[in-house]
Amino acid sequence: MINLMYSNFFVGYMVILQKRIMERLTELKTNLERRVVDITAEGALRERLLEMGLAPGRSVRRLGSLPLGGPTIIQAGSLFLALRRHEAESVWVE
Repeated sequence: MINLMYSNFFVGYMVILQKRIMERLTELKTNLERRVVDITAEGALRERLLEMGLAPGRSVRRLGSLPLGGPTIIQAGSLFLALRRHEAESVWVE
């Protein structure tokens, strides 16, 4: 019975550890640094974002965005990028 209690405890603990809080790059507050987790874009847009350096594991910082749905300005290492809103929405960070 003790082994069953411990095994249930560890199974629940592992499930909690696996939950991640992810958000879109456009939802990130200004000047916060996060790590890229996933890029949900497909085709040429996905390739373009990866070639610009937005690969999973890369640290990015959102510097701001222009009004009226304008581009989102981000920093990825020493690169400064301006992404259209729909491009930035396909980048997920944690």
